[in-house]
Amino acid sequence: MIDKQIKVLLIEDNPIDVRMIQKIMAEKSWASIDLTCVDKLQDGLKHLSNGGADIVLLDLELPDSKGLDTFIKVHNHEVEVPVVVLTGIEDEKIGLEAVQKGAQDYLVKGQVDGDLLIRAMRYAIERQRADEELRKSEEKNRSLLIAIPDIMFRLNKEGVFLEFITAKNFPLWMNANEFVGNNVQDALDNKIGKRFMKCLKQAAKTGNTQIMQYQLSVGGKSHHYEARIVATWGEEVLAIVRDFTDQRQAEKMAETDPLTNIYNRRKFSRLLDQEIQRVERYDRSLSIVLVDIDNFKRVNDTYGHDTGDFVLRKITELIRENARISDVLARYGGEEFVIILPETDVEGATKQIERMRKTIEKTSFDGVGNLTICAGITSYRGGDSCKSMITRADKALYLAKEEGRNRVRVR
Repeated sequence: MIDKQIKVLLIEDNPIDVRMIQKIMAEKSWASIDLTCVDKLQDGLKHLSNGGADIVLLDLELPDSKGLDTFIKVHNHEVEVPVVVLTGIEDEKIGLEAVQKGAQDYLVKGQVDGDLLIRAMRYAIERQRADEELRKSEEKNRSLLIAIPDIMFRLNKEGVFLEFITAKNFPLWMNANEFVGNNVQDALDNKIGKRFMKCLKQAAKTGNTQIMQYQLSVGGKSHHYEARIVATWGEEVLAIVRDFTDQRQAEKMAETDPLTNIYNRRKFSRLLDQEIQRVERYDRSLSIVLVDIDNFKRVNDTYGHDTGDFVLRKITELIRENARISDVLARYGGEEFVIILPETDVEGATKQIERMRKTIEKTSFDGVGNLTICAGITSYRGGDSCKSMITRADKALYLAKEEGRNRVRVR
């Protein structure tokens, strides 16, 4: 028995059917019933507008409305109020159509007894409440998802977007309404789309989360994205995409020297550790070089720090011009630079750095004139660490300075 009084609106123009339902309500109800009866649709809609019903029993054949349109008008007027449709035997098909349109149930007049009507009403109210709770839960979940700074896609195994949940202020590379129905390879650049499909198929096949990063231009600005592709149900996958451009920029700032815009000492150490691991695994050559600008203190003292900064940037430029694509350049501190030379033995490193030294020696720096550098080189030896290689390169650099500067030495 339900404690709350149930307000029932009966919209029925047949007095015999009205009396039958009134009798059932009085004798067999599972709750306290407040029954209101009207014989026209317009009167029923007015009653609903005043919040007057928890459930509607609706005859589809009324003086002012006929057929399925009767239900549609009631449903559109108060979508949250459950409706049980009452039809004649010849209108059973319309009753079924009403259920497909949103009615909770339909009953055929002449076949309705008290137990059947009460059960239909009770289940209709309970289903409507369950549907409403589910709807509110889905709205809450969707609101939470929208509040998350990531976007989410549901895709099938062919890579077609089935659903798209956006996030506030997320930098989309195409209009939000263009995703659903589109293929991921059409929504992304060709190479990125192929990588995405490869990850999608792998996730669907293995059930393991696949992670990929890619870069796209949005509004003339380059954005970095990370997609986590997760197998869900059936042959569908869920892709959760986040924009980590700000994080990437912060990481870049943390590993970049702000004056010369090359790697800083911390980043260099991590990269050298990685190179040492690679060399140990594949038995390859590796050299590093420490470079120091000769008499740089005199430049700062004589011409000022702005000129000193100019010299540091110019030296950086010259080192880059004389380096290979695979070489890694970093500012080690003050006027010192360090270079990682992968796949390079000590002989190859010496030839390359000698060419660089001669280029710098011949360069005239505006307002300063010619400058020179010293360089210390060492190559990887079994069991070396980042620290041991730097120590030897530093000793070689010290030797070059002791011997008169403007020279390259090896340890």
